[in-house]
Amino acid sequence: LGKLQGLAHAGYRGDEAASVSARSFESGQVRIGRKVGLIDKSSDIWGKSVVITVNRDEVLLTEWPAI
Repeated sequence: LGKLQGLAHAGYRGDEAASVSARSFESGQVRIGRKVGLIDKSSDIWGKSVVITVNRDEVLLTEWPAI
């Protein structure tokens, strides 16, 4: 795990069960399957450890302090 910058893509062939993890999240866009999440640099999650998943058609960023 490390710093995530730029675009992140996960979920081959639209697999929305995929996830992304990063020790330092600095990405403006994350795609999981066919879902797209846009994240602003002013977000509280910017620069923190995160796990990114899809739940009920939404891209969710959850802080992961244990990384």
